[in-house]
Amino acid sequence: SALGEGKEGHENPIESCGLDECIDRAAEAIGWTKKHRLYQKRDANARIKRGIGLACLMQGSGIAGIDMASARIKMNEDGSVVFLGRMDHQIKIRGFRVETIEIEVLLNTYPAIEQAAVLVPENVSSLDSVEAAISLKKGFDFHEYELRQWLSSHLPSYMIPSAFHVTDHFPITSNGKTDLRELYRMTKKSMIDAVSSLPPRDLTELKLLNIFRDILKAEVSGIDDGFFDLGGHSLLAIQLFAEIEKEFHVHLPLSTLFERESVAKLAELLRASGGKQKRSALVTIRPGTGKKQLFMVHPAGGNVLCYYELGRELGINFSVYGLQSAGLYGKTVETVSDLAGLYLEEICLPDSIDDVVFGGWSMGALIAFEMARQVREKTGKSPRLLIIDQLAPLEDRGGAPNTGIDPVERIMVFAAKVAHLAGRPLGISVTDLQGKTPEQQSEVFLKAFKVVNLVPPDLGLNDFHGYLDQMILHNEITAACRPGFFEGKTLLVRAEEALPLFEGEDGVPERSADLGWGSWVRDNLTIRDIPGNHVSVISQPYVREIALALRKWMDP
Repeated sequence: SALGEGKEGHENPIESCGLDECIDRAAEAIGWTKKHRLYQKRDANARIKRGIGLACLMQGSGIAGIDMASARIKMNEDGSVVFLGRMDHQIKIRGFRVETIEIEVLLNTYPAIEQAAVLVPENVSSLDSVEAAISLKKGFDFHEYELRQWLSSHLPSYMIPSAFHVTDHFPITSNGKTDLRELYRMTKKSMIDAVSSLPPRDLTELKLLNIFRDILKAEVSGIDDGFFDLGGHSLLAIQLFAEIEKEFHVHLPLSTLFERESVAKLAELLRASGGKQKRSALVTIRPGTGKKQLFMVHPAGGNVLCYYELGRELGINFSVYGLQSAGLYGKTVETVSDLAGLYLEEICLPDSIDDVVFGGWSMGALIAFEMARQVREKTGKSPRLLIIDQLAPLEDRGGAPNTGIDPVERIMVFAAKVAHLAGRPLGISVTDLQGKTPEQQSEVFLKAFKVVNLVPPDLGLNDFHGYLDQMILHNEITAACRPGFFEGKTLLVRAEEALPLFEGEDGVPERSADLGWGSWVRDNLTIRDIPGNHVSVISQPYVREIALALRKWMDP
């Protein structure tokens, strides 16, 4: 209940209510008729919305444009009105109770924003994140990175909208209030597109996505976006197919684009045609125009597509590359040090490496650590190092490392991670894998991957063959990893939520604040906690927090 001041200076409860009800009660108390009350209520609403008393209502915030339809207020004994918040739109975000008006109030103070509203689906009380609609003041451009930086200095990460929808106008109800339902409907299509837009699932799709982006000079959010829908035309189509032929050594007629307009459809055709791609460990994930270079090393399994969203979030100031294991077939790899040395052979480092970052998530962090250490040993210069939620190696206590863990157990740990990534169980049990050949185990996983859309539906077993063998090898050399020390600037991103090792387990392993890296990194270790768990931290919406932390760390 609202509180007022009693005769002796103590606080006594005074009823709080909605704005309309408060005006009705006050009018009735002084004997106004119903008709008279109606006119006075309209006048009171009008005065509040014009700003007379708004500074009082908002307690000096100076914020205009807040919809008062759901305002919760109290009327003091002297007749003054105090704003208490809203009666609705209280939701939970990642388990935290939030009043959405707090976010709206802050957004409305940003210099470039004319009006803002938080978008929440109807009948939803718990979310991973919210989105916001904003209109801009005349003469201002929208710079999302700058807005996010500003918000992060005022709000906890879970209250920062995961997306911003810029609109020219806010719909108004017949009563002159912001029509939140219509505003949500207006932005729903773009919200659905953002959610349903699939990222690339293999290197063919990744390369095609980058070709689309270069030719169209536009952001391509997913593999289902149509060439012509994105602004393509016949002249650009000629350029597109010339680049495809250069990259994949396959000549396609222009008419192909009428039936296969998207990255996904073109990739399907290229895979069927047997287009030859140069095998290389180094993959361009997102080309940039700035000096900053980020080299992200694959996790167990050798794939770098998990870094696609990170590349998108970092924008054009970073050139983002991936180091995959596909280019190493036929080469002997027995240790993390071997992998680090082979990957360094593929990188041409600039003379100044102040803007070079070696990074990795999960196992990739161990390889990136060893790469940075080897560069330091050879040149005396230290690149920057990004470690994303990976436990440090165990300290060497003189004994041989234990690598004799059951291979099926290792695979089941991997299956649990994939299930978290997909957001649903894979349906793979120990009995599905025990006693099976590596090829048969690969077939079990391939079927499960297709069900949860982690691989293209036309991917054959021959292309998938050996994937689990490689994953097991990576896990074994990770367990045996005992690196030296590293002296250089290191950013450790730590997921706030620990995961159980196996799917269905309740307990989680204990983790130190620095994940053990304080024993291996000498000075300059910066730790940032990021919402999410080991699997979800590299995906939206949490990967945006990694990008923000990385930019702040490099440009404090």
